[in-house]
Parts: sequence; structure tokens; C-alpha cells
Amino acid sequence: EWQELLLNLLRTNDTNRRWFAANHLFNNPNRFHQYLIECPSTDVRAAFGFIIVTLAAFASSDPHLALEELCSWTSHSLYGFTYMGDTRLSLCTHIISSCVAIIHNKKLDFSKNLQQFFHVFFCFAKVGDSERHLLLKFNLHNIFIRIALQEGTYMRGQYHELSQIHSTLVILLQC
Repeated sequence: EWQELLLNLLRTNDTNRRWFAANHLFNNPNRFHQYLIECPSTDVRAAFGFIIVTLAAFASSDPHLALEELCSWTSHSLYGFTYMGDTRLSLCTHIISSCVAIIHNKKLDFSKNLQQFFHVFFCFAKVGDSERHLLLKFNLHNIFIRIALQEGTYMRGQYHELSQIHSTLVILLQC
């Protein structure tokens, strides 16, 4: 019920999407990490992942904007992740880059709730070709392969997460 109401608001126009992103996603530099990784509730993590994927999919054709237009912080101050080139990107790109930035966090505990985190990328990749190309632009396929190969460091014995990585890689490689 609440998801339909939110979807109707986000579907309406880019002004609503920018407002929602600025006031609920980018107003706290740790928001993505808090809700995708740290949150103890599976339902909350799943709902937040759904919101991220839906918002990013709706915003893929929105006009470009600088991250400063959304908030005062930048993603490179969080996890050492920096944008390549111009920072005037679509809201979709800002959202996905914030998710990818979590992976670059050196302090990320890969034993926590990663199946749903990787599921966010899987769902986003299933949206369409432009979404898959965006994930490829962020080198997500290389990052996922590196994570899977470094099982001792990241994911020893966590086969569910590896299967989610595998599923996402299969979709990305079909581009």
C-alpha cells in the first residue's frame, strides 16, 4: 500500500524525485550504508533497496545535476570513491554511485547482510539495457569478480551472496 503511494509520487516528475533524494537519501552521508548494510531488519533493507532501484529507474532520463544540488556532502568524502570527470550526472547515476561507493569502503564488513545489498544491483540490472550499461560503466562486473575471487578476505562460506553476485554478472554480461 505505502509502496504504491510512494511510487505514484516518484513516477510523477523529476522535481518530486529530486526532492525525495535530497531530503531522504542524500541528507545523511551514511544513509545508504545504514539502510542497505547495517539495518537489522530484513524488511527495512528490502524496502530501502526497492526504493533505491525504483527511484534510480525513474530518474534515468532526468536532467543532469551536480551532487551539490542535492546536498552539501560529496560521495568521495565517504568511502574514497570519486567521480570520473564531470559531476553533473543524472540522479540515477548519483544513486548508483552511492551504492557502488559502499563496496569501496575499506571498513565494510562483508559478513553483514550482503545478499540484499547485491540484490539491489541485480534488480537494477534487470530494469533494462541502459541500467546495465550504467553498472558496466562503474566497472561493477570487475568489482564483483574481484570480490568473488577474494573469498578469504570477503565472503568465506557465504554462498548466498556469491550466487547473487553470479546472477548479477550473468545479466551484465548479456549486454
